[in-house]
Amino acid sequence: MDVRQSITDRIVAMLEKGGNVFRARWTRAASRGMPRNGKTGAPYHGVNVLLLWDTAIEQGYASNLWLTYKQAASLGAQVRKGERAVLCAHFER
Repeated sequence: MDVRQSITDRIVAMLEKGGNVFRARWTRAASRGMPRNGKTGAPYHGVNVLLLWDTAIEQGYASNLWLTYKQAASLGAQVRKGERAVLCAHFER
């Protein structure tokens, strides 16, 4: 899987929804604050912010806290049946 191409395709799909729709979506998403990791509290950066905001809007999530499956399990939580992972990218210099 080409991660860069997958991310590019998602961003292009977001832009194709139209300027006014695009702007309104991000204004609504940004009003919730930056996406953060639910276990560590660390904020997400870069393109991951857009990807997580878009998923939150699409799925109707009210929270901007995100966990991996293993993080949820370590906290004693259970991921809802049918939930899907969100592709995020980790880059280091």
